[in-house]
Amino acid sequence: MDIINFHQKQIEQLEMKRNEILSMADELPDAAFYIFQINAKIRDEMMRGDRLKFEYSSRTCSQCKQAIKEEITDRVQSKLNICSQCLQTIWGVMTNKEIEEKLELTNGTVKNDINYKLKSLVGTSLVRKSNKIWLIHKTVTDLFYNPNFNKSEVRLNWIGEMEEKVQTLRKRKEILTGMKDSLNGAILQLFSLDSQIKDYEDRLSIVTGDRYPFRCSLCKGWVKGSDNPLLLQETTICHHCSHTMEQVKTVGEIEEILGLRNGRIHKDKDRGVLEPYLNSKLLWKSGSIWLFHLNAARLHYKPEDLKPEEPATNEIPTSLMERSKAIYQKMQQEKNSTAHV
Repeated sequence: MDIINFHQKQIEQLEMKRNEILSMADELPDAAFYIFQINAKIRDEMMRGDRLKFEYSSRTCSQCKQAIKEEITDRVQSKLNICSQCLQTIWGVMTNKEIEEKLELTNGTVKNDINYKLKSLVGTSLVRKSNKIWLIHKTVTDLFYNPNFNKSEVRLNWIGEMEEKVQTLRKRKEILTGMKDSLNGAILQLFSLDSQIKDYEDRLSIVTGDRYPFRCSLCKGWVKGSDNPLLLQETTICHHCSHTMEQVKTVGEIEEILGLRNGRIHKDKDRGVLEPYLNSKLLWKSGSIWLFHLNAARLHYKPEDLKPEEPATNEIPTSLMERSKAIYQKMQQEKNSTAHV
């Protein structure tokens, strides 16, 4: 068995174990945490396999920072260096009105959900406002408006719940410590609290301590726990994809950001000036609202903002001989400047 097949076999075994836990989720305490652990190990095996199958590419996506393997034929996408996966992420941003139209929901349903059941997601890249318009990513609607999903409340992740439990246990321990001399069995209760606190802290360290990798559900890139990805049920969203979503804005907000006069984008669109961006679907209509990707708008109106940074003049040369000479000269300059002080 070659090493790639070995990793695939490990993934299959872990998936079988995960399905077994899922079948007993109602009876098994902390099933969500065990499933998280197994998912993390599956991601670990997948990452190892991906490294073995790595293919070099000279182009890097400006959004997810990964190599672009496919050929980009569209002129706008080529200039912006946007991969196909990030385009899907961009096109997934919708207004609340479009969601209601597509899913045939009663007018105002999504806005009501934002104020109540989706409230914990407000302010993230998944549910946010652009000017006065609510923008929601397809990830949320695919999950929340799925008939099998418990719609009581959408929580960003269960890590916050664990952190709250740790704080509650610590407060309880602090109160009990001050009363231990006057309460029978206080020492035993303190011992129990210490054990519970340590258990939760160990679990949190697994999630947030870089011990297991995360794989973004959108761009498929690998991220570490320290990058603070958004965890929504089984969905993981990296900070690159969050930033990509946040760059989708209403044309009104784009005009404010770029200092354009009110209505300029609509006029340019009607004149056919923005046809390449319409073809690339980086300028599109969601419900009755026009959305524009910020980098695409900058490419047209402020191209100087997207120019790559000039390389530093004091860069160390790649040639070994020149490199050694440059390092020696730099050390001498520092030595001379120190001597003059």
